Amino acid sequence: MNTIEHKGIKGTVEFDQESKMFFGKLIGINGVVLYEGTEASEFNTNFLSAVEEYIALCKQNGIPLKKEFKGVFNVRTTPEIHENLNFISLNTGVKINTIVNQALTAFLQNAGSTGTIIEANPEIPTATKKKASRKVTI
Repeated sequence: MNTIEHKGIKGTVEFDQESKMFFGKLIGINGVVLYEGTEASEFNTNFLSAVEEYIALCKQNGIPLKKEFKGVFNVRTTPEIHENLNFISLNTGVKINTIVNQALTAFLQNAGSTGTIIEANPEIPTATKKKASRKVTI
């Protein structure tokens, strides 16, 4: 995923070949903000405007700029992996959460150095992209 950033707010950068439009949305925020443009300069201008409008709306309504991440999420895995993690946890005295956090930290450090997290699987269908209009919703 390609991203762009302004004032600490990130957004996606995508291109729809059929409509010949650049489009994107702000990520990690409270709400949905979309922007688009037919040329790179128009797209960038609309992205910057979307960020500025979003910041103004958040200040006006007392809403935090960024989505809060609490550090809690479910991880779905195979029963075999779960069993192995439990076995290692019991034998080492290290909690499964600690093992998972260490694994995720190592994964993220590696992803940052290689620039690649996971290769897309061509066998998994992707959603069809819809043309986005510039919209701010909180």
